[in-house]
Amino acid sequence: MSVAERMDIDLILVRMISIDFQPLSIIENKAFINYSKKLDPRYTLRSRKVLSTKLLEMKKTVRNHVEKLLNSVHYVAVTTDMWTSDSALPYLTVTMHFVSEFSETSLHSLVLKTSHTVQNIASSLEKVLHKWNILHKYSHLSCVANTSNLIVNDAINETDPAPMLKKCCALVSHFKSSSTAAEKIRNMHRQMGATELKLKQDVSTRWNSCLLMLERLLVVKEPLSAAISSLPYAPESLDGCEREIIVECLPLLKLIEIMTAALSGEKYPTISIVLPLVRGVQLSVKRKQHLSTIAQNLKSSLLSGFSKRLGTIETNEIVSKATILDAPNRAQKEVSEELAALIKKDQWTEKISSGGSRTSGETAATVLEETDSSSSKHVSSSTLMLRQYLEMPHVDRKGNSMRFWFSQKKQHT
Repeated sequence: MSVAERMDIDLILVRMISIDFQPLSIIENKAFINYSKKLDPRYTLRSRKVLSTKLLEMKKTVRNHVEKLLNSVHYVAVTTDMWTSDSALPYLTVTMHFVSEFSETSLHSLVLKTSHTVQNIASSLEKVLHKWNILHKYSHLSCVANTSNLIVNDAINETDPAPMLKKCCALVSHFKSSSTAAEKIRNMHRQMGATELKLKQDVSTRWNSCLLMLERLLVVKEPLSAAISSLPYAPESLDGCEREIIVECLPLLKLIEIMTAALSGEKYPTISIVLPLVRGVQLSVKRKQHLSTIAQNLKSSLLSGFSKRLGTIETNEIVSKATILDAPNRAQKEVSEELAALIKKDQWTEKISSGGSRTSGETAATVLEETDSSSSKHVSSSTLMLRQYLEMPHVDRKGNSMRFWFSQKKQHT
């Protein structure tokens, strides 16, 4: 084996270890050694010391490449994630998204040894951004998905479903903490010929967990009821009226889950669908009719929460611009007309007002129901720019708007 071939294999091995987060000890595993010999008997695995050196060299190369990319862009989107390792160390991971051929990178992870207060998290994030020289390249935008789930938590705690949900949580906790109860419900699943499904617990910090808990309780209601009736110390089961209330509340909570899922996308820009989704959810919640008193109270609390926390989302300049420049939104007549007015007045930074709410409501309905409106071309005489924009090829709602703009790059530069 030539030196060049051995170095290529070394590089591939180092990449595998770094990308898949494998420990260096993997090269000492007998099965891995046998696997490597089978692939190429001529290759001898390197020592941990050699691989450690090569990992550090790769880290330096990648860091230089990322720094070069970050220096070439004007703006970045920053997302953070708090997580705990298997060794119980609390980490804060910072991820950067930017428009480039290399569009996303997990930039930095650090251990937060202090309490997880807003001040400590903000201070740690600022240090990371300063270290990578991008502190001046971003603007703050609150996480709309997290905000929407705070709205749900507030609505549930402030309305009548709260006592019933505590009852549901007690049920789930009992079957998760008692091995006897867990085995009993598994037996009931088998006796009824049903697919064995585990109960899901509501966790306040976990998005949509209340919805998932209620959905699962309805699905396993028969095995659950049978198991409860045969257990001496089981908590009280849900009655028919409570199940009916859950059935009425689920569609309201499902709307939030749909929005959260859409805003949690990793392979497409999400800021441009914030406004359509928020207003679309509000519109859909308002349209829910024939509800019980409890479901109606939940509906009112949700609408109040959206109005309080996200009522002025249109006034965010970044969100407004992104909504207009999202190519699929072009198919909406109202967006086209509003875009014409903004360009005519040269008011790209103008805040979208009541007309914007009406526009995004219809757009959000399109997003939530996954349907496309007719894509008729609305020709405006305002400016040549507007005509060119409106007459571009239609982009499917499920398409990637960023790819669309990359394809139009030569035409608009």
